[in-house]
Amino acid sequence: MTRRLCSLIAVAAATPAVPVFTQHRIARTVPALAYVPARLAIGWRYERWTHDGALRIFFRNKAGQEIVFVAARFTGSCRSGMEKSFQLDGVKVWWAQTAAKQEAWRCVNGMKLVAATSLGPDRFADVGLGRVAASGHRIH
Repeated sequence: MTRRLCSLIAVAAATPAVPVFTQHRIARTVPALAYVPARLAIGWRYERWTHDGALRIFFRNKAGQEIVFVAARFTGSCRSGMEKSFQLDGVKVWWAQTAAKQEAWRCVNGMKLVAATSLGPDRFADVGLGRVAASGHRIH
């Protein structure tokens, strides 16, 4: 690998999916829901966040398509509603789709972390969406 390519890879790996300033603001505003994804698919960028009992973080690509990462309190069976499951980076992730959207999720510490998009699995891979959900972590 060339030095330039190694530098680009290092910068990409060091750039968080959600800007650090925004992470701090989320942690101050809704500390109980302070989870963010560590990974996104190539070409997707942070857009904005909201909270209304659940934390919603929006990501958009250049074509204007959207992925939403949701962190919400949850009790019950995390498997409920799943069509299939994946083991990604040592994390169990469940996946399902409807006519309007597909979503992947995992549960951790009484929270459900969901990555959802209106793109079908033929346009955005189910495993790719699963990776976004699997990478969800508490803001430090």
